[in-house]
Amino acid sequence: MRFNRFPFAFATPVPALVAAFCLALAGNAEAASKDAIDGPEVIVMTAENRTTNLQDTPISASVLLPDDLSNREVTSLEQLTYAAPAVTFADFGQGGELNIRGIGKGENNVQTPSGVATYVNGVAFPGGFFRDFPLYDLESVEVLRGPQAFGSENAIGGALFVNTVKPNFDSIGGYVEAQAGNYYDGAVQGAVNVPITDDLAVRASAIGERRNSFWSITGTHTGNLGSLHQAGARLETLWQPVQAFEAYFYAETLYVDRGGFPADPATLGCTAAPHPSCTPNTSDPFKIGNDGYNRSIEYDTRAVLGLSYTFENGIALRSTSGYEWSDVSEQYDLDGTDNPVYRGFFFYDRAQDINVSEELSLVSPAGQRFGWVLGTYLQHEHFEMPPLGGFNLATPAGYSDVLLVYHAPKQDEALFGQVSYDVTQALQVQFDLRYNESTSRLRDVESHAMFWVPTPVFAAPCPAALAPGEACNSQTHESDSALTGKFNIGYTLDDNNYLYGFVATGHKDGALNTTPDFGGPDNPPALIKPEKVTDYEAGWKTSLFDRHLRTQLDAFYSDYRDYQSTVQTGPGQMGVVNVPTATVYGFEAQGEAALDVVSLDFGGAYIHGAYGAANFQDPRFLDIENIKGHQMVYSPHLSLHVGAQHVFAFENGETLTPRVEYAHVDSQTTSVFNVPGLDQLGARNIVNAQLTLRMRDSWSFTAYATNLTNDRYIAGYSAGLGVAPGTSPNLRNAGAPQQFGIRIVKSF
Repeated sequence: MRFNRFPFAFATPVPALVAAFCLALAGNAEAASKDAIDGPEVIVMTAENRTTNLQDTPISASVLLPDDLSNREVTSLEQLTYAAPAVTFADFGQGGELNIRGIGKGENNVQTPSGVATYVNGVAFPGGFFRDFPLYDLESVEVLRGPQAFGSENAIGGALFVNTVKPNFDSIGGYVEAQAGNYYDGAVQGAVNVPITDDLAVRASAIGERRNSFWSITGTHTGNLGSLHQAGARLETLWQPVQAFEAYFYAETLYVDRGGFPADPATLGCTAAPHPSCTPNTSDPFKIGNDGYNRSIEYDTRAVLGLSYTFENGIALRSTSGYEWSDVSEQYDLDGTDNPVYRGFFFYDRAQDINVSEELSLVSPAGQRFGWVLGTYLQHEHFEMPPLGGFNLATPAGYSDVLLVYHAPKQDEALFGQVSYDVTQALQVQFDLRYNESTSRLRDVESHAMFWVPTPVFAAPCPAALAPGEACNSQTHESDSALTGKFNIGYTLDDNNYLYGFVATGHKDGALNTTPDFGGPDNPPALIKPEKVTDYEAGWKTSLFDRHLRTQLDAFYSDYRDYQSTVQTGPGQMGVVNVPTATVYGFEAQGEAALDVVSLDFGGAYIHGAYGAANFQDPRFLDIENIKGHQMVYSPHLSLHVGAQHVFAFENGETLTPRVEYAHVDSQTTSVFNVPGLDQLGARNIVNAQLTLRMRDSWSFTAYATNLTNDRYIAGYSAGLGVAPGTSPNLRNAGAPQQFGIRIVKSF
């Protein structure tokens, strides 16, 4: 069997990888000795502004170092779903919804905040239309689970820290990597570190990739639908004129063009009685119809300036300044078919976002019995959809168009602090406190145009639905403040066992819907109330069998109030509602082991998330439903991954490492209504494999295959119109199919 989308005449990778593995087993190789996990200590850069050992840090977290990222094929945030417990990334076409323990962002807009804070080199970059981005030249990716009651950002579900490789003063060095794969995938990346002087160093890195579309598409569509073109460049400098002072600067620009969002209807028929149900579309999700112009282009520029000065008494003063500018434009076919009757039904938007932030902190000297951190944080974000092309919901274009222009500035101001005290050498108590004030404003002009005829503007409040020829001009704001905290007790049983427990409170800012009150007895108007949580956790971290096995186990219970969740408000439109109560509980486990025959890494989570009593109207069936007990959105009950590899060491110093990994994610729901067939993402099972040959002269060659079994899974839903006969308003977005190829790396 051959794949005609691969630029070379390569056979299917399954027998090739199996044969290579068998040859490695039969070859004249010496099995690597039983190595304890004695490499550099696993660390996590926590929100405490300190560097700590993960095994005695009182938090549930995963830290992926460069080898972990390479072994688990983590090249973008989406792959974290299969590499870290309790993480999901749902693709809704024009963006992604990153959730930890089912908590995060369930609404693809800007004016509602995320429950997961995402940091790049210590700076939070929120971005309303949260997009995935390529990961390259990284020092680590850290996933912190649960409410983070300390630091710059409110993070009610968790936090994600992406840390790039920093410049160093040691020597000139770097790497070059080239990749070729099926679907005519070609990628290059590289980095170089250059010490300019004894106290000034520079690191430059870049990435580029081009890949054809996964989809076979019929219809008179235009645009490079589903293809990928992306490029990025990064410059970092480190200046340390004296031991006490350090200045770090990071700047990066990214260009990502996905060609649009290939999607087709999620269902082929729905009934409203006696209970809502739908017939899932079970056709091949990579064979679809499309008759529109498709577009998906993103430009991003980020910059970070970090300054640190340590006084003679050991107290450190730190300043971290951040800046981000992004421009995102999207267009896709709303009916998801190539039916000419519905040609011209499309959604288009263009958004620009500017985010600036400043964090100042004072940190006590390390290694003392009494430790403390004091800090302040300011962030201002301005998001807008400009006139003449900011937002157009066309049904069809030129005949009936919903147009929207809006500006959404937001400001956060915070004070935070932490104190810790070693009661004994084994027992430590810690108390975090954070006070935050936020203000969100929304000024929008919405109109319903007929034949592109200008429409009059009238004052707020807006009606629930605009008639043809009507328009609405509204301006509103939301402000709130909150004091959150965490009390933690950590106990070191011995050198190999650490126990911790804590209670924490969390807060997610209130927000504003662009859509007015959309009906239902418990539905709020445009104002979205803040979300609050009280979280209880306990954990046990171990290093066993002479440090050949390292594990983390934890259990948690989270009680939410005014939980913010998404519901569909009408054709192609979504809104956020406050569910009065919700409960999430579960347990997580992860670890790694170095054995005689094989090295293992594993992780998993069981999450039970359910809504309390609330009555909402499902506009798809026009009925009022109590959602009590319904599974929470993007909260699979079970997720797990396990990877195994073995290093064969040859006498000449070369090594051959076969690796295989498996990940499972249970089915998820995409709506509070849990309608069978319509609101469900099926379970997925992902198998990846690698075979890596490392040479003595710093060359490495890797044959890789991802989604080896070619599991056809749906990664998320986007909002459509459901105008074609028997189709639903949901459009399904398929996850990546089987990919395979070769990767070559030269280090210097």
